[in-house]
Amino acid sequence: MWNNLDSIHLRSSIKSYLFQSAKNATIDHVRKNKKHASESLENVDIASEDDTVNFDEEADNHLLRQKILEAIELLKPKTREIFKLHKFEGLTYPEIADYLKIPQRTVEYNIYTAIQQLKVRLSDTVKVLSE
Repeated sequence: MWNNLDSIHLRSSIKSYLFQSAKNATIDHVRKNKKHASESLENVDIASEDDTVNFDEEADNHLLRQKILEAIELLKPKTREIFKLHKFEGLTYPEIADYLKIPQRTVEYNIYTAIQQLKVRLSDTVKVLSE
């Protein structure tokens, strides 16, 4: 901040600016670490006690994961963004509302809408996999 003092135009107090900067940096850090953690989990092999892998189950899991990601991409952009922040980044409703500068009720509505739409879009896939 000190190095860029000439280019910074504060609309509020320095205290508010620093607090918001620290908060945004923390959110970015949490997102980055959660992304790396989920990538690490994807590389873990699923094996039974005798070290044999159930390939049918693994294929079903991969298919289901792929269908879920495709269904998420069909959501409206704002709903998709809010859903991903909550489910993938682990942000709470108040954190999302504050980060996106929208009411918490809007976050709640979008999460609810996303879940309902995903249930409808994925119902056939779940039926096929459970047969």
